[in-house]
Amino acid sequence: MQSHLLGLMPPCLFHKVTTLYCPGCGGRRCVMMLAEGRWLDALRMNALVIATGISFSVLLLRETWREWRRNPYATFVLSPRMAWVICYGILGFWILRNIRFWPFELLAPFVLER
Repeated sequence: MQSHLLGLMPPCLFHKVTTLYCPGCGGRRCVMMLAEGRWLDALRMNALVIATGISFSVLLLRETWREWRRNPYATFVLSPRMAWVICYGILGFWILRNIRFWPFELLAPFVLER
């Protein structure tokens, strides 16, 4: 089962120039597959997009709960340590998905037939 819209998406310019995958490679296809309900295919395209989506959903629910409880002193502040953890996580995902050995090659987006 292949989406009819996947052929309309332009290729990643970074991948086209360097033949390496950036952290966002496969992200648009991942979102389209999620919208179609193809969860496993979406995970194989870009696991970082799914992890980010889940993290932001949990954060949104937590902040909504705090607002609903009307706790005026509970505000979300991203600590510098957490910001660095996120940056290193993205950098690590970028490096690991470009290693051409198993199991790291599973992080690279799989090729769709056109």
